[in-house]
Amino acid sequence: KWIYTTDDSIANRKNVKDMVRVFPNMTAEIVALEPKELGFADLGHMKFFSRKRNQLWEHALNWLSTHA
Repeated sequence: KWIYTTDDSIANRKNVKDMVRVFPNMTAEIVALEPKELGFADLGHMKFFSRKRNQLWEHALNWLSTHA
C-alpha cells in the first residue's frame, strides 16, 4: 500500500508511480489523501506522522495488521 498526500512535493503522484514501477510483480494499491477533505489545511511530506494527525495512521496500521 502506497500512501501519499496530494500536497506532498516529494512523494507526489508521479514519484509514487515511478517507485511502484520498480517492482513490476508487486500488487500495489496507491492511496492519495486530500488534506482539505480530511479537515487539514496541509499535510505535506511529514505531517502524516504527527501525533496531531494520528487518525490518519489507520490507513497504514490496518494494512500492516492484515499483512504483517
